[in-house]
Amino acid sequence: ETMRGAYQSCIQKRATVEKMETWEKMVKNESEGFLQVLIQKYLKNKISYEKLEQVFQTVDDVIQPGDLFITVCVDVDLEYKITNPLDYESSKFTLTQYLVSVIGKYFYHWNFESEDGYHVFVIKTDKNTTVLELKHILEEVKKEKISLIVASMSKPYKGLKGIRRSYEEARKLFEVASAAGSNAFAMPEEIRE
Repeated sequence: ETMRGAYQSCIQKRATVEKMETWEKMVKNESEGFLQVLIQKYLKNKISYEKLEQVFQTVDDVIQPGDLFITVCVDVDLEYKITNPLDYESSKFTLTQYLVSVIGKYFYHWNFESEDGYHVFVIKTDKNTTVLELKHILEEVKKEKISLIVASMSKPYKGLKGIRRSYEEARKLFEVASAAGSNAFAMPEEIRE
């Protein structure tokens, strides 16, 4: 009888270990999408900083001590939605797809649509000069792809807490850019220089 109990206990422990290993593999394999959802929930105040920090401690090598975060908010000017409603949605789709591919080519990032409908990119970098590269990308988009763009960009902020700071700054600046209308690009003074 004791042997049977010990056997059952071993089988249960083994099943628990296998479940944990499967969970870890899934998190590692699907970490990009998983982390994107977590970042989005964190920025929408649906999970706490502590929970986010816990997850990032489990997923190795995603955030290094010197990492900086920059948030870019971008959309097609809302006025265009009124003057050209049919082309607005396709322009918005084109803009998003283009930025996902270009930003993705150069930077590790997470992106999602905000509750207000504009697109948010949280970019991870280890260089302050990334803001200039992103500024250049957005200026190229205005010239080449879609001229009626409204965008904002934060300064780079350090560490996991920097994600929230960059997002809040870019969001406030985006409100300013939206009020200014077509072709507005809001960013902190330090970046403009």
